[in-house]
Amino acid sequence: MVYAIASFHDLAHHIDKDNHEVLSAKLFYENEKMKEFFTDEQRKIIKEAIEDHRASLEYEPRSDYGKIISSADRNVDIISSLKRTHAYTTKHYPELDLSQMITRAYKYISKKFGDCGYAKMWCANEEFDKFQNDVKELLKDKYIFGVKYMEVNDIMDTKEKAKLFAIRAHMGQVRKSEPDKPMIMHPIGVGQLLESFGYDDNVVAVGYLHDVVEDTKYTIEDIEKEFGSDIASLVMGASEPDKSLSWEERKKHTIKETEKLPLRNKLVICADKINNLYPFIYEKSK
Repeated sequence: MVYAIASFHDLAHHIDKDNHEVLSAKLFYENEKMKEFFTDEQRKIIKEAIEDHRASLEYEPRSDYGKIISSADRNVDIISSLKRTHAYTTKHYPELDLSQMITRAYKYISKKFGDCGYAKMWCANEEFDKFQNDVKELLKDKYIFGVKYMEVNDIMDTKEKAKLFAIRAHMGQVRKSEPDKPMIMHPIGVGQLLESFGYDDNVVAVGYLHDVVEDTKYTIEDIEKEFGSDIASLVMGASEPDKSLSWEERKKHTIKETEKLPLRNKLVICADKINNLYPFIYEKSK
């Protein structure tokens, strides 16, 4: 009976993934050959167990057979979960960019395996317990989650990694000139501006990271460790000196030093200034 349930439980997935458990159970129950092997009572139990195997089931499986198959169907490997999620996303949501894919994966994994996740293990299983704990730990940090997602699926993207790092670094900060807006809107705007002009990945990444050393707890050593010396050097070139200096002193220093910098540094600095002007341009145009 267990073997029959396992054999049939996903049989109709290719027909209708959202209702495959009901269709799979129907295929079993109406199979003439299966009627030769099992009694009516056994067939009823098998049918119900097939219907009850889904992780999103809103009730407890109706028999031990259902609990066994449902538990055996659970995933106990993070890498597999991330790969399967990515494969499903690229197939069914091809219009999503990488950032949207990561966001979708984070929400899906949280909903399924997070603190209030719907996936349940009906049989004692130490592997699943460890897997669930590991997933919850991964979900604590969206940056770490995003990097893991890209690593596992062999799609590591420096720009996206930098954006995720900046989002984590600037979490909770607001813009000085626009206190009603999150700080991260500015670095994202700078990164997107640089990308729109087709500059190389490291320059775009620095657009996202250019305020991290100035305005967050992270140091240039953290940037170099995470992104390498080229990006760290570009971030340093875009960072102002001691914040204790007056605004006028800092701006004079920026103008003087920018003249000496390579073009790639100047690109980031100019994109930063252009993005800072957007609110004033908008106000003037109203």
